[in-house]
Amino acid sequence: MDTIIENDKVIEKLEEIHNLPRLTEKSVAYIEERAKSPEQPFFLYVPLGSPHTPIVPTKEWQGKSGLGAYADFVMQTDATVGAIAAAIEENGFAENTLLIFTSDNGGMLSGNCWPLKKSKQYLEEGGIRVPCLIQWPRAIPSGTVSAQPSIMMDASVTVLEAGGARKFVPKDRELDGIN
Repeated sequence: MDTIIENDKVIEKLEEIHNLPRLTEKSVAYIEERAKSPEQPFFLYVPLGSPHTPIVPTKEWQGKSGLGAYADFVMQTDATVGAIAAAIEENGFAENTLLIFTSDNGGMLSGNCWPLKKSKQYLEEGGIRVPCLIQWPRAIPSGTVSAQPSIMMDASVTVLEAGGARKFVPKDRELDGIN
């Protein structure tokens, strides 16, 4: 939560409370930079540390939810995703951009994942079921819901297929996951 990495290189260390605003700023700036060459495809991966601990909503978000610091931090995280989605839209990429938002594990150990059993670090539903929101107006109608179980290994294959890049994977490589 205190480190900014670009292309496998640590470029900045900062207090945890500044990480989410910095990721938001860098992500939006990257999208705006890509808009200068709109015909060139791009890939942006934003590994949000929030809302993991430490729970550090910035001053502007503290108390905003009325439900405590964790809910404030979740709201700030939502605003980050919203800023990225807005930058995609405002720069003319929305129709042709695959946007995926998901989590790495289920709810907090100290939390209540009801009605799901258990929480993260367990293989029961509360530990492995996570949200996965996908937006791609060109290919996925708004409001589409899928009950198809999937795993993040499927995302890499799906993205390769969606981008027409599967043909560039060497023939001797076996990819885990399904499209």
